[in-house]
Amino acid sequence: MKLATVEAFMPELRGNCYRTGRGRASNPKAAISRAIGDVLKQVRGKRWQTIKATITVVEMAEEPEIRA
Repeated sequence: MKLATVEAFMPELRGNCYRTGRGRASNPKAAISRAIGDVLKQVRGKRWQTIKATITVVEMAEEPEIRA
């Protein structure tokens, strides 16, 4: 399982121009896509043109199954 973190800087936004998004999936491409989608969901309805992003992908430890 991969965990992606996107730290984005959008200079056109007023106030807090830094956003952080997280995503997890079985491969890096899907995890990065979900993390960027999380950032874009936070700025929905706002106008921006430039994004500077730092993307970090790490391997997550497998979670043990919980049996009831």
